[in-house]
Amino acid sequence: MRKLYYTILNFFAPIFRYYYRKRLKVLAYHTIEDSVNFEKQLKLLRSKYAIISIVQLKEYLENKKNLPIYPLLITFDDGDESVFKAGMPVLKENNCPAILFVISGLINTNTDFWWNTVIKNEIEYGSSHYETSRKISYLKQVSNKERIKELDNYNPRDKAQLTSSQLKCLDKNNICIANHSHTHPMFDQCSEEEINYELSSSKKMFRDWNIGEFDVFAYPNGNYDKVSERILSKRGVKIAFLFDHKINQPVINPLRVSRIRVSADTGLTEFEAKVSGIHPFIYSVFK
Repeated sequence: MRKLYYTILNFFAPIFRYYYRKRLKVLAYHTIEDSVNFEKQLKLLRSKYAIISIVQLKEYLENKKNLPIYPLLITFDDGDESVFKAGMPVLKENNCPAILFVISGLINTNTDFWWNTVIKNEIEYGSSHYETSRKISYLKQVSNKERIKELDNYNPRDKAQLTSSQLKCLDKNNICIANHSHTHPMFDQCSEEEINYELSSSKKMFRDWNIGEFDVFAYPNGNYDKVSERILSKRGVKIAFLFDHKINQPVINPLRVSRIRVSADTGLTEFEAKVSGIHPFIYSVFK
């Protein structure tokens, strides 16, 4: 049924692709589950879109320099090791620039992402997939203090994280290292003090590594509010990305850049429907 749904949508994909030809599209990946399929996605993108870099986007937003027609930016959230091991070689081979938003507090550690820690513990407790999803959803909606308190109840889990040396290698291969906070809290559930801590901590790490773009930011989970937006601007963040599964409007708010949610293991029919704009359009109408 899912395959049929996207096959039907894809029939109209060329129309939406053309209609949105002057609108910026930003793809939001997380991990590279299937590098072979990911390469197929990149080849499709290269044949139908103009893949731009963060430098080009900055020139557009800050200096009004025109973007090419069919502009598209590739981004990755969280800094999963698979982006380095499986993603970088494919991106390099296909000459595709990208942005990797990293959680600065996890670099050079073996500490798993907090949501993975919850999932792994809940599985051990015998919780169902539905119960585990509800728990994570709950933790994203409570205050940051309450989230941290709840996480203290779970046993820590190990996971190899990216190193600062790997970040430098990624940067040399046209993958911009950018800011995804220090510990990945929900910014709309944080106090001003907590947001300032997140930003000052990540800024220090970026300075210590002597690499990356601190002023390019992706809201953890896409969560933001007017308070967090104001603090970001005050702390020198120039561009901030959402996670809203939308195509950008003709006039873009630099602190609210929309992104389309995609996955590296998604089949090409579904992938093309999402990137064309028809799926984000339907999502916005019926969500």
